[in-house]
Amino acid sequence: MFEEVDEFEEADEFEEADEFEEVDEFEEVDEFEGSTTMNRDQFSGQWKQIKGEAQRMWGKLTNDDLDQVEGNATKLIGRLQERYGYAKEEAEAEFDRFLTRYPDPATGGVR
Repeated sequence: MFEEVDEFEEADEFEEADEFEEVDEFEEVDEFEGSTTMNRDQFSGQWKQIKGEAQRMWGKLTNDDLDQVEGNATKLIGRLQERYGYAKEEAEAEFDRFLTRYPDPATGGVR
């Protein structure tokens, strides 16, 4: 009267679900495609404008930390090492990712 059904019979349909592309969570993306981004010298000149963004990105940095940085990339990298326990290379990579968020102020982001 009732037909026996193998509940795992259609499992082949779902095997493909495990084949997702693995993505590096810190993959660098140029948000200003076709543009150039700010460099470390420009960072210094633009510090007052982007200081708040730095604090939002790195919440462990205090206002005092950011005041002492004074737009100096090396000082900011050092503070990232202190507050987050980053190795020097890791802190530099974090800083460089931060810079990619801002267009080159000299060109307005245009190459």
